[in-house]
Amino acid sequence: GKLILKSNKNFLAMSSGAFNDPNLLKSLENIAKPRSLKILIPSGAIGGIDAIKSIQNQIEQVSITTTKHPQALIGAPGFKQFENEVFNKPKLIFHGNSQKAIEMFPTNVNVSTTLSLAGIGPKKTQVKIICDPNAKRNKHEICIIGSFGKLNFSMDLQPNERNPKTS
Repeated sequence: GKLILKSNKNFLAMSSGAFNDPNLLKSLENIAKPRSLKILIPSGAIGGIDAIKSIQNQIEQVSITTTKHPQALIGAPGFKQFENEVFNKPKLIFHGNSQKAIEMFPTNVNVSTTLSLAGIGPKKTQVKIICDPNAKRNKHEICIIGSFGKLNFSMDLQPNERNPKTS
């Protein structure tokens, strides 16, 4: 990112997970701003980011619940303790903030980073990951609560055939 921005080009990140590190984003912004360059972070597998950004200052709580098949979670540091487990029904395997979720599931919940950047930050964005042996799709359910009321978004997405960790 730094190399691209220092070359006077806008930077399009293909995954948002690295931006859970506020120092990385700030260092890129420090390069981009004086050059009037953009750092573009795609919304990825979730929608509603424009609505969330428009009420950002009124948000009190943000949560995302992601449901995936066990095959989509293999290899994640946070799934290692479950890799020999036989799942017969859905099981909550993670509950914490976005910052910890990305550490434990770096290729599975990048959407939580995107959500945290649009909302109230990675330390305050709550993440649940459910491992479901019957899941045919990757599901993301977002709930935003604030002085405006409550917003709910739900995405039920076809996993990528070559990489079921993503949609």
